[in-house]
Amino acid sequence: MNEQITIPADGIWILNRLQEHGYVGYAVGGCVRDALLHRTPHDWDFCTSATPEQIQACFSDVPCLTIGSQHGTIGVLRNHTVYEITTFRKETTYHDHRHPDAVQFADSLQTDLQRRDFTINAMAYHPETGIIDPFHGAADLQKRQLRCVGVPTERFTEDALRILRAVRFAAVYGLTIQPETAAAMERTAPFLKWVSAERILSECDRIVTAPYAAATLAAYCSIWFRLFPEMQPLQGFQQYHPRHAYDVWEHSLLALSHSDQQDTVLCWAALLHDIGKPACFHQDAAGIGHFYGHPAESAALAKQICKRLKMDRKRTDAIVALITAHEVQLLPQRSYLLRMLRKYGAVQTKRLLALRKADLQAQVPAYAEQDLQKLEQMQQLLQELLQEQACFQLKDLAIRGNDLLAMGIPKGVLIGKLLQDALEQVIRGKLPNEREALLQWVQERWNRRKQHQNPTD
Repeated sequence: MNEQITIPADGIWILNRLQEHGYVGYAVGGCVRDALLHRTPHDWDFCTSATPEQIQACFSDVPCLTIGSQHGTIGVLRNHTVYEITTFRKETTYHDHRHPDAVQFADSLQTDLQRRDFTINAMAYHPETGIIDPFHGAADLQKRQLRCVGVPTERFTEDALRILRAVRFAAVYGLTIQPETAAAMERTAPFLKWVSAERILSECDRIVTAPYAAATLAAYCSIWFRLFPEMQPLQGFQQYHPRHAYDVWEHSLLALSHSDQQDTVLCWAALLHDIGKPACFHQDAAGIGHFYGHPAESAALAKQICKRLKMDRKRTDAIVALITAHEVQLLPQRSYLLRMLRKYGAVQTKRLLALRKADLQAQVPAYAEQDLQKLEQMQQLLQELLQEQACFQLKDLAIRGNDLLAMGIPKGVLIGKLLQDALEQVIRGKLPNEREALLQWVQERWNRRKQHQNPTD
């Protein structure tokens, strides 16, 4: 293949430096794949015939990071960017289905490439030689196909994380997993238990936020259900309601497909928002399905999943809160939205409306149309409130506790109550958020309270 790849100037400098010292070097792996897809690579990685010690000698005049040297990798710092340079490697046996028992250096690029997971990641490039593609990864990219290097069962048995990487690559690039590779994923899926929760979370975050997440999870749901058995009952669970033309799993995937891929919290919430429905199903005398209490049930199951993945507390709480409130009332009124902002904050309120919209977009259009119109009005009004910096929390209020102390109101819970009451008046539109008006209102409330406590004859 003669396609040219543009390597950054610092990458060319690295290749030239290696060559000046008598070693061969190549750009390798994901950067070559992404360049062939006309995407901007996130990182440029290189492989070389030089050993780690020889790499350090080549770049002795620039800072080097040696934290990965036991695996053959040296990081070279150039113009505030770290470029990883790894010695050609071959790997031995894997007893824990995750890590090689030993890393051995190899004497050829071919040997290094054949140890890699998928053909699309087993390509190298040098400006003088062009693409080096012994396993036809470029052809697989053109076919939109994901295929293992060598025997698929061996690749997944060596490192079970590759099973999730396969799902991730399919979801990110819109690939179909080659049948033999997909079958091997099924056979070796039990080895996923050897993969740490942190690594599973990292891959799953990238899967649920990928452009083709919904289609990929639909196609390879058996792998996903092995990680999240709580989701398996959703598949085929009919909702028996005129609002819903899809089973709960299909509905959840559609909601995910309508979610902002830049927001992992929103994507997880969309995927999990109805996970409690099977446990809450009730069919009335007319045959209509109902799921009373399913937001709370779904939130509880989602919390279990987040904890199992060792997701951080802040993100877990945000996901659980969204799912708990995902059936929020659609009321395009200023005071109602200000109360939402007061309760959830700006970021979560935006997410909550976005989740509600994704949920509606995954329903029968004729039933969802009116609600979607209300929702769009709410989103527009929310944007206006935030642009005008409307008052919806105590820190936005034009008065402070010190102002009330100066009026003679004793320090204590009463100060907080009066401030909250004043905020409520502003939210309801009964008072302007202006210092004098608020102080006058508080003074009147304080005077009435004192009169009530000390009545005259």
